Amino acid sequence: MKIKRKRFSEEIAEAIQHKISELGLQEGDKLPSHASLAKELNVSIPSLREGLQMLTTLGVLKINHGVGTTVAKPSVSDYFQILNSLLNSKPRAREECLEVRRQLEPWIAGKLAKKGGSYPHLQDSIKRLEEAAADHDIEAFINEYLTFHGRLCRLAGNSVIAEILNLVNRLLFSGKDLEVLVSEHTSDVIEHCRQLLKAIEKQDRNKAEEIMTAHVALLVQRPRMSIVYDTFSTGSIGGSFYSAGRELCRILNRYGGISIESEPSGGGIENVELTSEGKAILGLTQSDVAYHAFQGVAPFFKPHKQIRAVCGAHNLDLWIVARKNSGIVNIFDLQGKRIAMGATGGESVIIAKALLEAHGIHEGDYRPFYLSISNAVHSMRNSEIDLIFYLSNGPGSALAELFEEVEIRILGIDSRYLNPILKNHPYWKQSTIKQNIWSELDHDIHTLGTPTLLITHQDVPDKLIRKITAAIMEHAAEINFEYIDGSKYGIESALRGITIPLHPGAEEYYRERGLIDD
Repeated sequence: MKIKRKRFSEEIAEAIQHKISELGLQEGDKLPSHASLAKELNVSIPSLREGLQMLTTLGVLKINHGVGTTVAKPSVSDYFQILNSLLNSKPRAREECLEVRRQLEPWIAGKLAKKGGSYPHLQDSIKRLEEAAADHDIEAFINEYLTFHGRLCRLAGNSVIAEILNLVNRLLFSGKDLEVLVSEHTSDVIEHCRQLLKAIEKQDRNKAEEIMTAHVALLVQRPRMSIVYDTFSTGSIGGSFYSAGRELCRILNRYGGISIESEPSGGGIENVELTSEGKAILGLTQSDVAYHAFQGVAPFFKPHKQIRAVCGAHNLDLWIVARKNSGIVNIFDLQGKRIAMGATGGESVIIAKALLEAHGIHEGDYRPFYLSISNAVHSMRNSEIDLIFYLSNGPGSALAELFEEVEIRILGIDSRYLNPILKNHPYWKQSTIKQNIWSELDHDIHTLGTPTLLITHQDVPDKLIRKITAAIMEHAAEINFEYIDGSKYGIESALRGITIPLHPGAEEYYRERGLIDD
């Protein structure tokens, strides 16, 4: 068998360690100068530095610039940090780490049961697990869970195994999969901890090993789906969904027990796709878009049965904004015009096309541009488009800024053409943009509107969605973003416009509040 030869830097590192031992150097003691060490070991300064760097990485030495190199006291965790980096790059790291737990933790449990005795710190840890579960505080639950298992290892008296399992657990919980799985089984985890402590105190070694084996087997399961838990999919920057999403994130970060950020998107259609695929925990979409997605009808090519409703959200109105110097006074004037239809992935495009068709204006009769509201405003400012279709709860900052620079006209829809559209699209409704919503309006504008929903994925844990629902419903008065009355989010409108099944976590909350009968 061919034995792999050591690298020169490894040989130098070993020589330095022999020198440390020979000189009797302790933690904090300074090594001889690099020049004298290199001369004594008969190596070059650059080669010596390679050996010193290797020992520094392992925690054996500490290089203090301006002071020199001193001896350090490495801990077992220093060595396993290197292993951590290697494991993180392996595709089967999760499975292999769980295998480590499966092999070691039953042995730890049996070893501790053999000792027996009373362990009040473990009992306190179980109480804190119960409190965290009752508060739906997943982060606190996970931290206490790791504390409990770390204490088991230390009490068993093997510091090396304690460090190994500490590293393994940190690696496992660095991703969301295991965190989600534990959050789905908090009651099972607590019961395992109770039974395990009882078996240890009774010195029942076989029972302790059996319980720990069952517990690790629970963790081998895959969570129902890997969800991106820190993302709220909203809409184009400057648009209604984007503003609403930012404000809802503020409420949820404060009251919902979740750390979440709003992310811009193409709008309601794209939000369904992202939520269905688990790339966002929450998203805003229109009621009809959610229904069509769930059923798998156009504009969707397949059913999205994974999406669930959390609550009804605010209404959107169709704003039709034309440059005054474009010659556009009504919808019929759009023949041959340059039109911003809305962002790709948003419902503005679908509504705009339906409205144009109802007026006898077909594809090819106009020049469509698929732009976010911020890009559409920029293009109109530069005289590159003539009209903007924009679904929003109000003009928003984008249109407000445009009005300061460009003379614009807000068009209405004649009811004679609106009614046939509503007959074919029952989830849309006749709507009115009130004059008092914006100082620049001198009369009410009759248009088309649509209710919206907050959606999630069916695999998001019930307890988390219940807490999110409660945060929104119970703090609706604090939800204040431009042109939206916070009262539109709340118990009175929670079930408005719901066209897909409710998430069980939201349904549980509404039953408790008497909105749904048993």
